[in-house]
Amino acid sequence: MATIWYVRDGDSTYGAPARDDFPLERCIERLGLTKNLPRSELIRPPRFEGPQTDRPREPRHVVCEVDVAEALAHGWVPGFYRLVISPKEAAKRLGPPKVGD
Repeated sequence: MATIWYVRDGDSTYGAPARDDFPLERCIERLGLTKNLPRSELIRPPRFEGPQTDRPREPRHVVCEVDVAEALAHGWVPGFYRLVISPKEAAKRLGPPKVGD
């Protein structure tokens, strides 16, 4: 399974993910996940630099974490893949979490 993270500038993947245990096939179909997207290793979650501000920041990046078991089962490299869509677009494409997603 894959984990979907919405990440703010200056942050990394921590806290609660947007979606957990999401099938890799759905990430490919609904979010445009591909093997050639920028990827970082599982031991080094991506961190996105951005302007420092005191006001609350909205997430600007969507990251799909593909674990080792899922990657091996599908011929992928495990890691954090940065998607090219916004968190708002990802939420629109995924819809609300459902049982069995």
